Amino acid sequence: MSNLGFQIIYRQLNRSADVVCERAFLPDGNIVKHQEYGRKPLLLRVPSALNSFHVIAFSVSFETDYLNILAMLKLARLAPLRTERSTAAPLIIGGGVAFFLNPEPLADNL
Repeated sequence: MSNLGFQIIYRQLNRSADVVCERAFLPDGNIVKHQEYGRKPLLLRVPSALNSFHVIAFSVSFETDYLNILAMLKLARLAPLRTERSTAAPLIIGGGVAFFLNPEPLADNL
């Protein structure tokens, strides 16, 4: 959240009357346990499920966060592979330094 580019995009999107831009986070702790208990990603402002949005965008600074994207998709009950998601599923996009340097590890997911 401290990335200024992220903050600018978030503010610009929320200025539009027909857009609601929300921030979501993985819960702390063991992701496998969260999956077993049916916990979902944490949303800050909107009481909706992450999989109910039209677009989900990830801002990733480090390649090690790629695993967190897969965990976030699982907790949101979205198939991790693009080919396994229906056309009704949200469009999932990624940006940030890690994607510009090495997008290939998640090429089949986003």
